[in-house]
Amino acid sequence: MNRIAADDNTTRLFIPALGPIYDRLSAWTGLSLRIVTGGIMIPHGYEHFFGRQTLPEWFTGVEPQAAPHFGAGLDPFTGFLASQGYEPAYFWAVMITLVQFLGGILLVIGLLTRLTAAAFTIFLFVSIFQVAAEFGYWGNAGGLEFPLLWCIASFIFVVRGGGRLSVDHVIGKEL
Repeated sequence: MNRIAADDNTTRLFIPALGPIYDRLSAWTGLSLRIVTGGIMIPHGYEHFFGRQTLPEWFTGVEPQAAPHFGAGLDPFTGFLASQGYEPAYFWAVMITLVQFLGGILLVIGLLTRLTAAAFTIFLFVSIFQVAAEFGYWGNAGGLEFPLLWCIASFIFVVRGGGRLSVDHVIGKEL
């Protein structure tokens, strides 16, 4: 095996001896990206539902200056969305929180992967242009760097699905 499948084309490897390693690890790359992408979303939804104060101190870190409305529960998040013109703000706060929290769990286990990833992609795309872009590029300033990264990571699952190591694959159904 000195070739590795890349979409519909076959790519020749510079080091053919690595082909079997790549073949064995390919299913694990999608799983690891799915776990990290969903795992990063879960705490964001959790803090909107329950408040950051319910998380362990080592987990919460420093409150981001660019987004002080996050982390205190659903009411401040609803207020933020209302200030941005999203009405009905409570509806959108609940929907975004569900996408982050429940969608994160679904993405981690690979259930309804494409649908969940589509919701993430749309949510993140909107957040890039409606919120993050005003803070510039850099993620440490609240900019679009990280939302863009997670938007593209989510889009990969819209296109490719959950992969072999997903509940979708086990039950034999995908959207």
